[in-house]
Amino acid sequence: MGLFPAVLTGTPELIIETSLFFGLASAHVFPSVLRSAAEVQPDQAGVNIADVNTVGLGGLLFGPPLGGYTAEHSSITHGMLLLAVVWTRNGFLLRLMLRWK
Repeated sequence: MGLFPAVLTGTPELIIETSLFFGLASAHVFPSVLRSAAEVQPDQAGVNIADVNTVGLGGLLFGPPLGGYTAEHSSITHGMLLLAVVWTRNGFLLRLMLRWK
């Protein structure tokens, strides 16, 4: 959610700082998300962790190519916005997947 307003400002320094913060937050939050997924239903901890990894890999596989394609054919701003949308979608999908269990 922070990447979207940063991209709209058009300030390269702010975009870089926000992207770095996003990367650091992702690196520190991901283990916590895995732990939370395992605690939802302890008897199905492996399945929950596999779901989290599937959603994460889906974002990793589809986000950058879609962003690069969009940046090449329209602009880098649209590419970054698309990347923010893909990660937001993955977050909501993960939330739904954990509620279904």
